[in-house]
Amino acid sequence: MAKRCLGHQLRETPQTLDNPNLLEQFVRAQIGLETIEKFLVIGMNSRLQVISHTILSTGTVNKTAVYPREVVKFGITHHVSRMMIAHNHPSGDCTPSQADDQLTHTLKQALELIDIDLVDHLVVSPQHAFSYRQARRWPFVV
Repeated sequence: MAKRCLGHQLRETPQTLDNPNLLEQFVRAQIGLETIEKFLVIGMNSRLQVISHTILSTGTVNKTAVYPREVVKFGITHHVSRMMIAHNHPSGDCTPSQADDQLTHTLKQALELIDIDLVDHLVVSPQHAFSYRQARRWPFVV
């Protein structure tokens, strides 16, 4: 019910996801309780207002396939200038893997080529979340 309510709220009155807590709540409502890995993209305008969001990939209990071309295609199709990505770790441990780090770097580079700013990558579980930007983890090192 929370998932539907947040999704409806974002469509009716564009929310600005510049607050890390709001972003975490939204992502957790979308994929945090899932028992298989899912990869979510959130497209936004330059003021961080949500334009569109979708689950691009559904996998298994410990991995999902994410193709950079599909993430780029989403950004172009929805005319976004900024994007956030997220996926869940059904195990409950939100520590990013080396594969997560590499994917984040690859997507950041691919999106930069088409002038889309990758704002953050969240890894969520039912109780926890990890933000690449807040942790200043590569490639978001300031």
